Amino acid sequence: MEIVQVAAIGLIAGVLVVMIRQKQPELAMQVSIVAGLIIFIYILDYLVTAVDYIKDVVARYEIAYESI
Repeated sequence: MEIVQVAAIGLIAGVLVVMIRQKQPELAMQVSIVAGLIIFIYILDYLVTAVDYIKDVVARYEIAYESI
């Protein structure tokens, strides 16, 4: 369900940027940056979980960190 929310945020932001770009291009850039940051913050928890999982696998199988 989270992927649908992220996609909806991206789609809404894309439509807003296209509509705003015609009149105020600098505002459209700000909207796209803010939307990107919102999406990044939203998925940051999942990224942390993935990195923790990789760290656990590395520690369990005693893989050198340099080889990753």
